[in-house]
Amino acid sequence: MSARFRVLLLPEDAVGEALRELVRKLFREWEDDGKTRRVDFDSLPDDKLRDALRSKAYQAREQAHPKRGQVDRQTVVEFYRYLARRVADATFVIHHTDGDVAWSDRASAASHATRAHVRERLEAAIRTPQPVQRAIAPRGHATTAVTAPTPDDAEVARQLDRFIDCVPY
Repeated sequence: MSARFRVLLLPEDAVGEALRELVRKLFREWEDDGKTRRVDFDSLPDDKLRDALRSKAYQAREQAHPKRGQVDRQTVVEFYRYLARRVADATFVIHHTDGDVAWSDRASAASHATRAHVRERLEAAIRTPQPVQRAIAPRGHATTAVTAPTPDDAEVARQLDRFIDCVPY
C-alpha cells in the first residue's frame, strides 16, 4: 500500500531526524493498523538545492553576484520552483527555522520577516506557469514546452497551506 502523505522536510540545522520522528508520530493517527507506513519522507533531490537550503541563500532578499562556492540566483529560483512543484503534488513541506528570540519578541524578530519573504517567493513560484513536459516534434522542427495551467487564488491558497513553518521559539 502506498503512503497517504508525502512530506518534504527542510530543516535549518541538525534537527531533521527529530522533526521527522515528530511528524511520523503525529501522522500515526491516520494509520489503519499502527504498523503500515502512511508517510513518505522526501529530501531535496540534488546537491545544488541542498546547498541553497544549508547556506540560507533562499532567504536572501537581494541576490548578489555569487562568489566562488556560493549559491547562484538560478539555483535559488530552482529551489522555489521545486517547492512549488511539490506543494502542487499535494506534498506537505515543513520548513524548520530557529526563532532565535524569546516568544514574546517573535513578531519583531528578523526571522519573522524572513519567513514572510520565503512565503512570498514560494507564492510567486506557484503562480508562475510550470513546464510539465516537452512536446515531441518531428525531426528538424522546434519542440514546444507544455505548461501547467496557472492556478487560481483558491488553489494557490490550498498549495500554500501545505507549506508549514515550524519555528520553535
